[in-house]
Amino acid sequence: MAKVVKIAEFPDDGRLWRIDWLGAVQHNEKNIPTENTIDVYLRPVDPQRTTDFGMKITERVCRQVGVGQLPLLTIGSLWHKGQLLDDIRAVQRQTNLHSVLVNSSTVKLIKAGHQDEGNYAISKFHFDIGGIQNGLSANCLAIERNGDPYGIIIPVSEVIRFYYASSSDLSNIAFSGMYENDFDSMVGEFHHMHPEQDMFIIELKQWLEDNDGWTIGRLLQEPCADEAFKLIHRSLVKQSVNTLHKKAMPETNFPFQGRTNWTAHCLNIQSGGKNRTLILELLHCTAPFPFSDLHVIRKNDGRKADPETDISDDDKIECWPNTKVTKPCPDNDIPLQSETEAYRYAKKDSITLKANRFAALENKKIHKDTKEQCKYKASQLIPCQSIVATGLGTGLGTTGDSTIIPVQITVTAEDEEKVRRQREKALEASFETMMQAVRLLNQYSNTKASIRQSRDGYFIPLASAKTRQWSYLDSKKKKYRSVLVADIQVDERYFWLVEFEQRKADKCTSALIEIPNHYSDNELLQLLRGLAREYGIWRNIKHSLDLKIVSMKHTWSTPRAYAEAVYNRTITDFN
Repeated sequence: MAKVVKIAEFPDDGRLWRIDWLGAVQHNEKNIPTENTIDVYLRPVDPQRTTDFGMKITERVCRQVGVGQLPLLTIGSLWHKGQLLDDIRAVQRQTNLHSVLVNSSTVKLIKAGHQDEGNYAISKFHFDIGGIQNGLSANCLAIERNGDPYGIIIPVSEVIRFYYASSSDLSNIAFSGMYENDFDSMVGEFHHMHPEQDMFIIELKQWLEDNDGWTIGRLLQEPCADEAFKLIHRSLVKQSVNTLHKKAMPETNFPFQGRTNWTAHCLNIQSGGKNRTLILELLHCTAPFPFSDLHVIRKNDGRKADPETDISDDDKIECWPNTKVTKPCPDNDIPLQSETEAYRYAKKDSITLKANRFAALENKKIHKDTKEQCKYKASQLIPCQSIVATGLGTGLGTTGDSTIIPVQITVTAEDEEKVRRQREKALEASFETMMQAVRLLNQYSNTKASIRQSRDGYFIPLASAKTRQWSYLDSKKKKYRSVLVADIQVDERYFWLVEFEQRKADKCTSALIEIPNHYSDNELLQLLRGLAREYGIWRNIKHSLDLKIVSMKHTWSTPRAYAEAVYNRTITDFN
């Protein structure tokens, strides 16, 4: 995500804030009738204790944010001066939940404050949601696991965000009831399976993104997905009768039945002596889709037509020009906001989130026909209005005066192989000598060495909430220092070799660390956090791990000399 994301409603006091929970949905009480808002609960956290969700932190604030921003609102995400700290979460570790059975017998809707045998299903000691008037009355889905009906618990808001709200438009559709009450404004006359292929064909209206077709197609082809999506709005309507159209807690269910493997950011909690998993943020799901491929039909999507079949410019109709929008430079200061409706005729801005959520869609491309003719051409008219943008909005927009420009937040899949190649290329530029040295270490008969792999790479974590700090390679651009870690085994002993990116004036060392064989990314992250607090000085690190750390100055002239230095140190410095 290249664009800096800032939410105007979030605290801007210089402290580090964490999203702890999402609660009630209500009509926008300010000035955006086209978009509901959702209650977002945040707490200030110590950068060194971001995983503490218990009762020690009593300060909490609630902010109402437009539901079109839901794709950004993950529990455990960290925010500083209203800005999302991208690629960093309160709980960094990813948990794999294998062979989770999802069906009507194993899944049930519960309140976050549900009690099981006199104990809260979600222990307030491990995760303090709040009181009954706010987060405690929000809905969750409990999934049976190892005989415990509450073995896995996931907030309903997270189920909606992950499965149904992969864009601002889909989120607004889910909470407004448009899918059930105004379907023709979303989809044209074509929405059916291909007669011979496992392909769904759908005609989307111009305002929807191509990727929205995957979700809408799933709703149309999977009855349980259709019912679960409709339940989101139906539950709000049902509750509003008793709350005088004020706050309501949404309900939903999963869009599939059967077994799945999940990857997620989780908290392991205990309640009544039982070990349970609370899912904060879903990352990946292996459940199947009801079709393998998607074909999107467009009647007017702004693409150019095939020159051989297109009509002449003289026969085309001029489009009415968009309003001219002037942005601050740089435009990082334009925040998302939920107080003023966006101007509908301004060109829409975009925020793209890269994530491979579904195994069934990996490496899938959306099919589209070549456009034979384009009936419209760019207007030569001068825009009738020019505005200076002061904010971004995810509502449907107004035709009245507004300095807010519309924005579309979209989750799209990334080419993992391309990302891997780009990351390796970047690593080679910064760590070329170490990477060559690691390969050379394997020439020793008693040694195995390889670069440690991580889906998102390794970075120096933040040590505080300050704008400028050592963890950043470039504080202005919020660019973290990359870290390269090698796993080394010499006979029956295990080591990490660690280097991190340095600024031109830095003179830090690499480190060779002997570790127990079972150490994982959790211990590595703890070590890197200590390194950040000590500004890259390995000998000053204070940690609870039983480790011996040997600093290594960059005195070698070749990769082979580096490899020899590392191997000799493993023999002489750790006895």
